[in-house]
Amino acid sequence: FQSLASQARDLGATTRFTATQTAEAQLFLARAGFEVNEILEATPATLNLAAAGVLDLGEAADIASNVLQQFSLNASELGDVTDDLVSAANNSNTTVRQLADALNYAGPFAASLGLRVEDAAAAVGALGNAGIKSSLAGTNLRGILISLLKPSKQAAETLDKLAARTGDTGEIFDVTSNSLADIFQAFKDASASAEDFATVFNRRNVSGAQALTAQVGSLEELQSILADNAGEAQRTADIVDDSLRGAFKR
Repeated sequence: FQSLASQARDLGATTRFTATQTAEAQLFLARAGFEVNEILEATPATLNLAAAGVLDLGEAADIASNVLQQFSLNASELGDVTDDLVSAANNSNTTVRQLADALNYAGPFAASLGLRVEDAAAAVGALGNAGIKSSLAGTNLRGILISLLKPSKQAAETLDKLAARTGDTGEIFDVTSNSLADIFQAFKDASASAEDFATVFNRRNVSGAQALTAQVGSLEELQSILADNAGEAQRTADIVDDSLRGAFKR
């Protein structure tokens, strides 16, 4: 545990958080089941997430551990995860807290289909731009993925009809092999009607599917941003630290 104490002192001297606060973050991660080496890897990213997302350390550690578990990632990948969450929040009408809440509902199923954190975060951000946020965004995204993965016979016929309009096959709507941006661009190109959406998606997720179609431009932009966002959490944390909020917390 000497290595944890040493890290707490080092981060306490170089970040907005004190050594005591850093040690508390380490404790939160330990309670989430992290081993010592994992805590050492995850703590700096957790502090960045807390600062950039304007979260307390306990909430930041909870979000960090939840997302890693949802997508079966290692503690060493937390830096990439925090960059994705902060980038999505910085470039859409949502917050890190709302993104995390949405991923609590959609993350595990999205991961089971092979979607990455950045894919799911971009979709949640695009939904946020349409006013669908937090748990509502998560349940909508999960329902959309389920509908695309296992369409009913009538829904599959509708998807084939829409694909034919664009000169493609129904495989363009295969969520296991196409990005969500490509799928909803296909809906847009096919001029899908309200009736089409109602047939493919259940009544709880129609609005979300229509929103992603309307916001497909922002979805594509978010996917592009999140694909090249290394260091975003650190940069944002630095900006927050230089603000009055950061100054008062030092």
